[in-house]
Amino acid sequence: MSLYLNTASLAGNLYINFFLSTFIEGTSCVLMFFLLERLGRKLTTSIFLFITGTSLTARSITVSFKDSNILHILGTVFAMFARFGIGGSTSCLFLYIPELFPTKIRNFALGLSTAGLTFGGMLAPFTTFLAEVGVWLPCAIYGTCCILAVLMLRLLPETKGRELAQTVADIEAWCVAKSPSVQKCKSSEADQEMVAV
Repeated sequence: MSLYLNTASLAGNLYINFFLSTFIEGTSCVLMFFLLERLGRKLTTSIFLFITGTSLTARSITVSFKDSNILHILGTVFAMFARFGIGGSTSCLFLYIPELFPTKIRNFALGLSTAGLTFGGMLAPFTTFLAEVGVWLPCAIYGTCCILAVLMLRLLPETKGRELAQTVADIEAWCVAKSPSVQKCKSSEADQEMVAV
């Protein structure tokens, strides 16, 4: 949302920038469908979030130098890459989140995550106040949050090729699959058995 609102601050024509950013976001959504089947939900979402995070972090550096025309144009390019990444990652998350939760709480979980997304959209117009403190600050905060989201995604299971979970026990059974979190899942089950005894 904040990238939409800051389209006027990009180098070049306002209307061309808005068209390009919308076209790029649509392209990322199309590419996302092909990547989901090849790479899986988790890796595809991580790639798009990483593109967004690194692009926004790079943009936060380039916007600090207002007197350089080349860096201003480069900041526009980074903003377009960020739009590409955020379009793909948002679409991925709307497919990935419902697959992570069992049937009984699936709608609630998707609704809760959508509420968080809407809350973030409500806060987006206030980033202009952050830009008054430091013009680089909004992009740096958003970029850091995206990189943190990539790191936290590592803790979630992959849902590609799996049936939708009906119960919490179905999700716990996913820990048997080969992933970095297998040992963590097995140890937590062993801890629960020890506590039960």
